Amino acid sequence: MTQALLPSALAVVLTLAPAGAAALPPGAVERNVPYVSGGGPDQVLDLSVPSTPAFPTVIFIHGGSLQQAGERRTSPVYAKVCDPFVAARIGCATIDYRLAPAYK
Repeated sequence: MTQALLPSALAVVLTLAPAGAAALPPGAVERNVPYVSGGGPDQVLDLSVPSTPAFPTVIFIHGGSLQQAGERRTSPVYAKVCDPFVAARIGCATIDYRLAPAYK
């Protein structure tokens, strides 16, 4: 993986497929999945699963300024970041999170 593929971002590899992934059909993308109980619209993820029954998973956390003017998971910079992982039979979750100055 090159630095160009992950600009200002952190990717974490998990050893197990996410619990909800078994319910998704192979090659599916589940969008706007809350990852915090009672969380807000900025606390969601998109989960892309490969066409294999068991797979590792990468959690992609977009970078930027952590300010409201920064890039989000659906921006053109990050919208396709999961594609190469899924093609390599690796699940991929991209998340959004609360940003400053609204949250400190």
